[in-house]
Amino acid sequence: MNARIHWACGAVLLAVAMLLTAGAAGSSGSVVPSSAEQITSVPSTVTDLANGRLSKDAPVPACGTVAGVKWYTVRAPHRGAMVAKLVAKGELDGALAVYRIVRSQRLPVLCASTNRHGRARVAWHAYTEGSYLIGVARRQGSAVGPFDLTVLAGERAERTPGTPLPSEGVRSTINGVLDTSDAWSVAMTRGTTYRLNLTSSSKVGCIGYSIYRPGIPSFLHAEAVAHVPCGGYSQFTPGLDGGGLYSVLVTTDRSDPLDHAYRLEAGAAGVDDVAPGVKIDNGQFVTGSIFGRGLDVVDMYRFMVPRENELTTVELHQKANVGFDLLIVDETGQRMDAIRSGRGLQALRMHLPSGRYYAIVRSRAKSGGSYGLQLRVRDVTSTGISAGGVTYLEAPPNVAFPITVRVAQASHGGRVIIEVDHFDPLSGWHFATELSGSVDASGTLTTSWLPPTVGHFRARARFVANPYSSFSESGYVRMHVVEPLE
Repeated sequence: MNARIHWACGAVLLAVAMLLTAGAAGSSGSVVPSSAEQITSVPSTVTDLANGRLSKDAPVPACGTVAGVKWYTVRAPHRGAMVAKLVAKGELDGALAVYRIVRSQRLPVLCASTNRHGRARVAWHAYTEGSYLIGVARRQGSAVGPFDLTVLAGERAERTPGTPLPSEGVRSTINGVLDTSDAWSVAMTRGTTYRLNLTSSSKVGCIGYSIYRPGIPSFLHAEAVAHVPCGGYSQFTPGLDGGGLYSVLVTTDRSDPLDHAYRLEAGAAGVDDVAPGVKIDNGQFVTGSIFGRGLDVVDMYRFMVPRENELTTVELHQKANVGFDLLIVDETGQRMDAIRSGRGLQALRMHLPSGRYYAIVRSRAKSGGSYGLQLRVRDVTSTGISAGGVTYLEAPPNVAFPITVRVAQASHGGRVIIEVDHFDPLSGWHFATELSGSVDASGTLTTSWLPPTVGHFRARARFVANPYSSFSESGYVRMHVVEPLE
């Protein structure tokens, strides 16, 4: 009984081995089907009709039940990525299979059936040793129909230092299989800051870039001096041992062979791109423009807050459909305040310690356009009023009341308005008159007022805001004009 079981198992294993051998090399001993046509160059596109049959000397693709296969052979032009794309036309449902031929062996690589759009694609790492067998299969039950078979080879690895980058920048494409990197060269001077910006419309994955110093033999074993993994704007300054022809290597993290467009630009920074930036004075209104898809991504302005207890206001004027960031940082780079999501007119109001600061306008989400920027650094004032040095004073008729107004922190002086009210026992306080004048360098205004009649009066002072000082007002001082009791 056991002998019969062992004999049956041995027969099954022998049959399986024979089938595998036939699928790998064909019954005739040839690893390449006799009907295979040669593709002599890459890239290449073949248009044919899928009406082939299964042959005894050909393998059967494993990604579906097939009725027939058209075979082609091709050699890799160099070591690296290769892609085969099938476009089935009409009512054809097909499959695409790739085998590697090495001497007397036929090794399966990949197999894919067409999707509902009649397309299939396979990508693999190819070697120059041997060749590749590509089969276009018609699936069981499918109608006979034409097809296009395209075979592509990846570009060779980029060599240093790369293609010179035009001064106006470059537009190119990259993909994760056939063209995984582009190398560009940029001449740089040590101690000079350069701006770089890589933008892409692709919303999947990242296209980044790395900067390599001059004279490296290859990118494979060299270490980048700067790396921006997902593209965008950056600045780079060659150091003491720098200068020369630098390489900018553009790479992608995608793994598909579709082309993804990008734009790369590089150039020396201007005075408004880096510190110390452009000086803006108190009350000054400046205009500028930035462009998120080019090099002018950032504009930098410097300003001073000369005294403590001052209110700093920075207004950003922009169109309603434009979104810029506004950042305020100190000399050490510490962020004091920011606007990151506003559109149209935006304002930052801050109580900053005395010191030197930077206002930075930066493109957000690749936006661009013109803008206006205005700075106001105002003393935070306080106003007091007295009559003869006190807050309540009595005097007989026809005697002028001495009035003193003091405004603290009014470094540039300013106008003062004094409102005087008269009290009516039946209806309360009513406006009587207005006095005005300007405080001197010490913030003081001294004047006098002659009441027109007897009664109770009160007065308060308002300091009018100006580009250098904020508005403030005092409390009331009371004045009583009394007739003598007889």
